[in-house]
Amino acid sequence: MAINKKKDKLTINFVYKVVLLTVTIAFVIAMLLVIIKPFKYRALNNIPSITANEITTQSPSNNTQYFVFIYEKDNDETDMVKDKVVEYARYTQNNSEAKKIYVLEKTEDNSNTILGFLSVSFDAENGYPCLLMISSGSVAQTKDTVSTILTTLDSEMANK
Repeated sequence: MAINKKKDKLTINFVYKVVLLTVTIAFVIAMLLVIIKPFKYRALNNIPSITANEITTQSPSNNTQYFVFIYEKDNDETDMVKDKVVEYARYTQNNSEAKKIYVLEKTEDNSNTILGFLSVSFDAENGYPCLLMISSGSVAQTKDTVSTILTTLDSEMANK
């Protein structure tokens, strides 16, 4: 009888330690997720990207308007607006009514396809980055200066 009581006590002690360890590990993981926020957009390469052929074919579930940010790597103007684009992408994660944003890196391979979507007044040599607003499957607006891109994204975030 004494052996069974000792065994039961050891079993209860073991179960208690396992439960305590599990709760502690779950708490640590939860705190890390809160601190690190791994699901938040942090850079342009974390934002959903599209190909040049898909510029007008995205269909966000809740609306027919969305933005496409076209940029070149190692471009001073891109560096000036990328933080605002990432901020706007984070805003869309928390606001389901906001227009979604997609990114597209301009390369030698896709530059002609991209130019087909842009207005005649677009300056292909100096016009990147640019922000397209797509509405019902066509380009409704083209913003191709740093100030107009920043203003557009700021006003979108202020309107909702």
